[in-house]
Amino acid sequence: MAVGSGLGTSASRVIDADGRLVTPGFFDPHTHIDAQIAWDPTATPLGWHGVTSAVMGNCGITFAPCRPGGESKLADMMEAVEEVSARIILSALPWDWEGYDEYLESVDRMPKAINVGGMVGHSAVRAYAMGIEESLDPERAPTRAELDLMRELVDNALRGGALGFSTTRTLRHTLPDGRPVPGSFAGKEELLHLCEPLRARSRGVIEVSARLWDKEDYGQWRSRFEHEMGLMTALSRSTGRTVTFSLFNHKDRAEIYRAILDRTADEVATGASLRPQVAARRVGELIGLGQNVPFEGEAWDRLRELRFDERLAALENADVRQRLIESAPGGDSTPTARGLYYLGSDSANYEYGVHDSLEAQAKTAGETPAETFIRYCRGTRGRAVWVREFLNQLVDGIERSITDPNSILGLGDAGAHVGGICDSSLPSYVLKHWVRDRRVLSLAEGVKRLTRDPATLFGQEDRGVLRAGSYADVNIIDLDALDLIVPEYKDILPGGDGMWIQKSRGYELTLVNGRVFMEAGEFTGEVAGRTLRAS
Repeated sequence: MAVGSGLGTSASRVIDADGRLVTPGFFDPHTHIDAQIAWDPTATPLGWHGVTSAVMGNCGITFAPCRPGGESKLADMMEAVEEVSARIILSALPWDWEGYDEYLESVDRMPKAINVGGMVGHSAVRAYAMGIEESLDPERAPTRAELDLMRELVDNALRGGALGFSTTRTLRHTLPDGRPVPGSFAGKEELLHLCEPLRARSRGVIEVSARLWDKEDYGQWRSRFEHEMGLMTALSRSTGRTVTFSLFNHKDRAEIYRAILDRTADEVATGASLRPQVAARRVGELIGLGQNVPFEGEAWDRLRELRFDERLAALENADVRQRLIESAPGGDSTPTARGLYYLGSDSANYEYGVHDSLEAQAKTAGETPAETFIRYCRGTRGRAVWVREFLNQLVDGIERSITDPNSILGLGDAGAHVGGICDSSLPSYVLKHWVRDRRVLSLAEGVKRLTRDPATLFGQEDRGVLRAGSYADVNIIDLDALDLIVPEYKDILPGGDGMWIQKSRGYELTLVNGRVFMEAGEFTGEVAGRTLRAS
């Protein structure tokens, strides 16, 4: 990239960005596109939201290292934790690797429209060294030989360019039979041993999906908090590397996120490097005619069996509508109706309130919630979407978290939970809501938090910045026009499976490594992305 005046006239194309916001490409630190990048070079929907670089391999769940014949176990693990079809994973990936270094070489060969890098996952490392069944036993500590093999696997990954090491400790990450994934109960000795290569090579990030917000621990959250924060601090101090971890707020235990931010500040002040990853808006399950229809009953079950166009047609039948209304819970006040908030059918309204609940909508119209749901679906041709929030319910807590000097913006989870959530649009939301509309973040600070901060965290010094000699990852944005369109459920996965996608308005051009890959919301076909490696 060249920056300045008098650059000559040899360019193949000149872009007039007068009056527009020109930013570095956005850097997404928390995705699960490990499988998706094999069939979708744009990592839908990241391309619609200015993301030019993304980190995969989060939460300890990766496809390497992998012993020959172990592919299905790792695919099943990804499906169970991140809700990506194992059938698609097994059929779409080439599985031409064993070590993580070979996996990155395979990623090198995949056509990519964005830059991607990855961390090596604890669950795969443990399963490789101990065998899947032994690695799942919470009482089974690895032998010295197994520890040494795991350390060598991590070192191999770093030699090959892995961006770090990731692990999960939350009990929410389980296999279909309910057992927590490998590594969930790993002790301090094991984690220190596995992270030793990061210290020795002065390279890489440690990412933790910590057990800080499991409901099972709410009654004893203080002791759990002390244990987890103490462990992550010890990892940082012993390795000299940054530990980044997921942090949400919860309306049932608001004091937890505050305590974590305060403890982080104390540890950072005395030499540790801790970076909580925080989401910039409320997180919830998407509900609509296309997916996650909210009511139960025989008539609704029959509706779910239909394709989307058939569901729309069925709602035009008065007899079908009557059966659906009679089958749903009666009255205008039910837990389902109270817990669903209307997101919209065109522009997405993430500032929804009590008056936007399905319950309030039904009361205002003098209808049952089922009648209101059906009316909205018919009137919008199925584009109406509601949300059932379950994380980050405290808006003041979100504001405090995103302005905390130690936090990193992330947790969009691209590539994961494709049938339930769609939070990959968080960069657009930060610019639209927290920068332009609320002015909680200045324009410079908002852009820095989406670009330079995460890029530097992962050792990518020439990404996330507009300067001479850096990579030309660039966004050109009409900030006044920036908007988020309501998510839509589309059958675009291999084999005809579906996922929630979300488009935007206001992005005029996005460049990756100097090539225009998105223009006016459309993929140009350019695949100039590269594999990111630690430096």
